[in-house]
Amino acid sequence: AVAKCGKPVVAADLPSGLSADSGTLPGPAVRAAVTVAFAAPKLCHVLPPARGLCGRVLVRDIGISRAILDRGRSAVRVAVVEPSDVARLLPARPADSNKGDFGRVAVVAGSRGKAGAAILAARGALRAGAGLVTVFCPEGLESTVVSALPEAMTHGFAERGGAFAPEAAADLRRALDGLDAAVAGPGLSTTPGVREVLRALLRSPLALVCDADALNVFAGAPSAFARRRAATILTPHPGEASRLLGISTAEVQRDRLGAAMRLAKSSRSVVVLKGEGTLIATPAGRVTVNTTGTPLLATAGSGDVLAGVIAALLASGLSAEDAAIGAVWLHGAAAERLAKRLGDAGLLTHELADAIPEARLAVRGSYGDALGPENESP
Repeated sequence: AVAKCGKPVVAADLPSGLSADSGTLPGPAVRAAVTVAFAAPKLCHVLPPARGLCGRVLVRDIGISRAILDRGRSAVRVAVVEPSDVARLLPARPADSNKGDFGRVAVVAGSRGKAGAAILAARGALRAGAGLVTVFCPEGLESTVVSALPEAMTHGFAERGGAFAPEAAADLRRALDGLDAAVAGPGLSTTPGVREVLRALLRSPLALVCDADALNVFAGAPSAFARRRAATILTPHPGEASRLLGISTAEVQRDRLGAAMRLAKSSRSVVVLKGEGTLIATPAGRVTVNTTGTPLLATAGSGDVLAGVIAALLASGLSAEDAAIGAVWLHGAAAERLAKRLGDAGLLTHELADAIPEARLAVRGSYGDALGPENESP
């Protein structure tokens, strides 16, 4: 229950009824219009659903020294994405750039009836700035991909029943030479042929983003990713995270922070646990909370676009953690821009991909000073 008094509430440190150490609602709580956090933000200020009761959060110094604050920190290191952080990840491009400077991305995706997932992931990668994007798909889907997205190249492989055939795995691994990053999973299915293709990808030296069926194939076995030496990013929604961890979706949602950290550690991968307040967790125990997004994102294909955006930033040379942080923020910011026109429903997911460059331009324009003069355009 949320207490209402009919007047705007300013909360001191945290609204009454919330726990400073979690985002849960332990009981009845007050909804504040403004919360003045003492010395430092608390978990309830940034984790849903509690953050929805905090209103605007202002952090104010009350004389507690930095040394004391550092001693009091828990083992869980939680940060919040700031727009200036994202701007630093997106420097201006030199005038003499060519497409090879910005990464070559493979999109390993699609099966009969799910070609759209491959197209959306490729569109996300292109709109996020990848120099070259190739869709690796069952051969029967090539014409569909080309007609929907002529900017992407295609490479078809042997198929069986509308999905990758087992013999496609060896051919795919050879075809990955010269690429910088791959995204795998959107619309793949979980047939035996797909399993072989995904095992080949895990053995490759490419930086890899695993989404959707690239996660479902390894349900209950997150250690399958831990053997990789190259950068690896997993992008589960709560249901996919539950299957990887072998627990219920409700358990994931009750402790999203703990679930993201456990999955990052067991998979030795950066984990993007999607949902309100998307969490980016690293195997080293760092967790970053994203603050952008709207209910518009609750539509089919938005996760495919996100996977493509992450792969593009990864291919550009960013670390796995930075690529995930920057992509999740841009993805949510693009949705916020569309919400000003569309409201909270009715998004066609290709519109989300197409809004990524505008979100990039806006954050760079607003926080150009963060980039340093050497990166600024004349």
